[in-house]
Amino acid sequence: MAKGKEIVRGRVGNSGIVVVTVRLVGMKDVAKMATMKHGEVWVTERFDDPAHDKYLLQASALVTDQGGVTSHGAVASKVLGIPAVVGTIEATSVLKEGQKVVVDGKAGVDPDSGKAYGAIYEYVPDQPGAPPAKLSLAERIAMIAAAQGKPVPPELLEKQKKLE
Repeated sequence: MAKGKEIVRGRVGNSGIVVVTVRLVGMKDVAKMATMKHGEVWVTERFDDPAHDKYLLQASALVTDQGGVTSHGAVASKVLGIPAVVGTIEATSVLKEGQKVVVDGKAGVDPDSGKAYGAIYEYVPDQPGAPPAKLSLAERIAMIAAAQGKPVPPELLEKQKKLE
């Protein structure tokens, strides 16, 4: 997984790192809470109602605008073992529904305050590497023999190359 530019920062609610899809769910939208799925991050203004914990079971992460390290959302995320970034102030206005992001529950330590912080980053898909070069049969024989500690005489490799 590759992290792009940092989008928003907050306090560590619970450590961990996941790639997820943003789901903006207000605390009064119970119907939308009921449709949370694994692979989504629940982004909300605050998470302070224990009655909603059962919906958090389906989410893969939690991000809140309000709250601190001892808030209900932080505690619930620890119990469930999902990453959480709390107290971001602006996550609900910066993140967009359906956006793919990396939630890093412990991104680093602020050099000024010395406090740990969590962050949300743009998701950058890993770029596939260049396809491996196609080796001739002679080259493959040479590599296998070298790995076994039995080098092949160069004249035999040349003969094989001519046959290919």
